[in-house]
Amino acid sequence: YDNNNIKYDGRMINGKYDGYGISYYKNGNIEYNGTWSKNKKEGKGILYYDNEENSILYNGTWDNDKKDGEGLLYYENGKIKYKGKFRYDEYHKEGTSYYENEKPQYSGNWNRGEYHKNGTLYYENGNKWYNGIWNQGKKEGKGIIYYDNKMNNILYDGIWDNNRKEGKGILYYENGNKKYDGIFKKDKFDNYGILYYDNKNNSIEYNGTWHNDKKRGKGLLFFDNGNLWYNGSFLKDDFDKFGKLYYRNKTIKYKGIWFKDKYNKNGILYYINGNKQYMGEWKQGIKDGKGKLYYQNGKLKYNGDWKNDLRQGNGILYYEDGIICYNGTW
Repeated sequence: YDNNNIKYDGRMINGKYDGYGISYYKNGNIEYNGTWSKNKKEGKGILYYDNEENSILYNGTWDNDKKDGEGLLYYENGKIKYKGKFRYDEYHKEGTSYYENEKPQYSGNWNRGEYHKNGTLYYENGNKWYNGIWNQGKKEGKGIIYYDNKMNNILYDGIWDNNRKEGKGILYYENGNKKYDGIFKKDKFDNYGILYYDNKNNSIEYNGTWHNDKKRGKGLLFFDNGNLWYNGSFLKDDFDKFGKLYYRNKTIKYKGIWFKDKYNKNGILYYINGNKQYMGEWKQGIKDGKGKLYYQNGKLKYNGDWKNDLRQGNGILYYEDGIICYNGTW
C-alpha cells in the first residue's frame, strides 16, 4: 500500500495471487488467509472483519471468490451466525443460522439463501416457532406453528400454502385446548370444520360448514355444557332460512324460518316447558301477519291478525278455559 503496509504476502503466478497467501487491509489487519486462484479466493480460507479485533467473518471453502461448500459465518462480536453449506455466497442445502444470543434461528435445508424443504424456525428464546416444509422462504405443505409460551404449545398443525393456512388443519388455544379442527382457505375457516369452547371439557361450540371465517350453510351450535343450541342454516354467522333453536335445558324454543338471526315468515315459538307460545307469521323477529298465541298451559289465547307484535285486524281472544272473550277487529 502507499502507506508501506503489506497488501499481500504469499504465492503469485504471472502477477496474480495463486496458491496460499494472506491479503491485508490498508490498516494492516488481515483481510483473507487462505488459498487463491488467479486473484480469486479458491479452496479453504478465512475472511476477517476490518475491526479492532480483526475478528473472523467467514471460515470455510471458496469457489471463484464466493463462499461455496462447508463454512462458518460469524457476527462481528465473534459469535457464530451460520454453520453449514454455501452456494454462490448464499446459504444452501443443510445449515443452521443463529441469533446473536447463540440460540438457533433456523435449522434445516436452504435454497439460495431461503428456507426450503424441511426445516425448523425458532423464537429468539429458543422455543420452536415453525417446524415443517418450506418453499423458497414460505411455509408450504405440512407444518406446525407454535406459541411462544413456557410450554411452547402448538398453535396450528396442518397444511400451508404460500405462508397461509390452506387445507386440513387444527388450530389450538394457547393452553393446548383445540380451537378449530377442519378446513382452511387463505388462513380462514372454510368448507367444513368444528369450533371448540376454551373450557374444561374443550366442548364443541359449532359443527358445520364455513365460508371466509363465518358460519355458512348447515350447522349445529352448542351451549358450553354440550347441549344443542341451534340446528339449521347459517349465513355470515347469522341464523338463516330454516332452523331449530333450543333452550339450555334441551327443550325446543323456536322452529321455523330465520333472516339475519331473527324469526321471519313462518315459525313456532315455544315456552321453556315445551308448549307452544306462538305459531304463525313473523317479520324480522316481530309477530306480523296471521298467527296464534297460546297460554303457557298450551291452551289457545288468540287467533288472528298481528302487526308490529300487536293484535291488529281481525281476531278472536279466548279465556284460559277456552271460552271466547272477544271476537272482532283490533
